[in-house]
Amino acid sequence: MTLPIGIEKNEVEDYTEGIFQNFIYSDKSFVIISTSGFGQIKSPENEYPEFHWRKEKIDGIQITYGNVKTERKAEFDKAFDLMKENRIKKK
Repeated sequence: MTLPIGIEKNEVEDYTEGIFQNFIYSDKSFVIISTSGFGQIKSPENEYPEFHWRKEKIDGIQITYGNVKTERKAEFDKAFDLMKENRIKKK
């Protein structure tokens, strides 16, 4: 998995049907990884136009970034593009 640098918190919730993992950065941007087949990660991209959001599904895994300011958008996009290109490696 490829993520932007600067993760401040890594929170994992383990459910019967999969995991839900939050990577939180000091500027309050985040990446969410979900291996659960149930439910969708919702992003309020239309509510806050000053922040950027992106959702992808790679190898059956939902990944989302949010609260990303314009100055960091390219960094987050590059990480997501690399994950799409290289696939997500499961341990």
